[in-house]
Amino acid sequence: MARERAQKYVVQWETNMAEYRKLPWSDVEKSVMAEVDVAFASYAKAVEALDSHLQAGEWDKAEQLMSTEVRELNGTFETGFSKLVADNLVQAKVGWEGAAVTISTARTYLIGLSLGGILLFVMISALVARQVLRDVGGEPEMAASIVQAVADGNLALAIPVKACDEVSIMAAMARMH
Repeated sequence: MARERAQKYVVQWETNMAEYRKLPWSDVEKSVMAEVDVAFASYAKAVEALDSHLQAGEWDKAEQLMSTEVRELNGTFETGFSKLVADNLVQAKVGWEGAAVTISTARTYLIGLSLGGILLFVMISALVARQVLRDVGGEPEMAASIVQAVADGNLALAIPVKACDEVSIMAAMARMH
């Protein structure tokens, strides 16, 4: 049973490592993985020797192997993986800092574009309002009240027209009057 479990771990290790090797590595990862690869080869041999000792009933040799070589190799793995975790944390921090700068830049652009859009909207609205006032010749409410008064029969009403205004609705009503 120990043999099958050890073989299962070896297969799982090799599968995981095959996937991990497809990723881009930092210099630290390359260095650590070189150490881990050497240690894993020794570990596989030690597991085979351990299995042989156990199969032969050589309990003292198996215990000696476990307490020395296998324990040392486990320490190598633990140290290597601790280095990998520390390196990955550094890489994650660098990646996050880069992402934070990108997010901040995007936020600044969005705020600028939003403010520019609002300013453009206000400017266009002011131009449209100015053009409407020019076409009407005054406030639309005033023009509406004059039209209502004329419709009610009040033709003596004075219609205010700006000097040089010959094309507005107010100017046209003053000419009709």
